[in-house]
Amino acid sequence: MYKVFYNNRPVFLTNQADTVPEVSGLRVIPFSDNKSLEKELDYFERNRKEKGLVFTYPDEEALFKRFCQSFQQINAAGGLVRDNAGRVLLIKRRGVWDLPKGKLHRDEPAETGALREVGEETGLDHLVIEKKITDTYHTYLSGGTPCLKKTTWYLMQAAGNTSPTPQTEEDITEVQWFVPPIPQEIRKATFASIADVLRKAELLAG
Repeated sequence: MYKVFYNNRPVFLTNQADTVPEVSGLRVIPFSDNKSLEKELDYFERNRKEKGLVFTYPDEEALFKRFCQSFQQINAAGGLVRDNAGRVLLIKRRGVWDLPKGKLHRDEPAETGALREVGEETGLDHLVIEKKITDTYHTYLSGGTPCLKKTTWYLMQAAGNTSPTPQTEEDITEVQWFVPPIPQEIRKATFASIADVLRKAELLAG
């Protein structure tokens, strides 16, 4: 099953609707072609009362590939950083709590890009990757072009300097350490995809 955050709401792509935990109350749409898919996404965007959408197709991988055809694809990577005291690092970008991340350079491995982007956005050095957490997918518009960004997330250890500095040229105004579990107030003030990363890392309260 694939989960794509379409304007901060989940769109599920699956071969079995009953595998979607949140399926109750969501519209389930058998995939037929990309034109119909785009029409359904347009309706979903305009109907803000819908909490999510489910597309089904017997071949899940083929469904995801067809979904991707409607977007320009962007690859990115980022990190959830811990220090020796177990605190985790969040950034505030354009008034929203977030995790450090960024686009990968051409042919750049995800791990290399994650370390580079997290270092640039937080000012931390000597970061060490412990493990991969998850991949997230979300859509956005760039100059009128629909884009689908895949972000690969890693759990990292801050092995050196732990006094962060926000990269202001990337509109980051705060870099702050939090003692987990991260409170639900942060979840309400962040993107759904970021909340998913925190949840999978078992760092959200409640």
